[in-house]
Amino acid sequence: MKSPRLYFILQRKGDLQLLYFLLEKPLEKYVQAILTAERNYDEFMDAINKKYELN
Repeated sequence: MKSPRLYFILQRKGDLQLLYFLLEKPLEKYVQAILTAERNYDEFMDAINKKYELN
């Protein structure tokens, strides 16, 4: 499980953890973005700014 926090949020909401596991692979890059944002917000924002040339 790559994002325990995301999993537990879904688990508290009911049977959505099944949805998480069904969609985990197709959504992998988005889950990775969530993890990066949670761990290092500045790094995440730098990557977003570079990708979309926001600054």
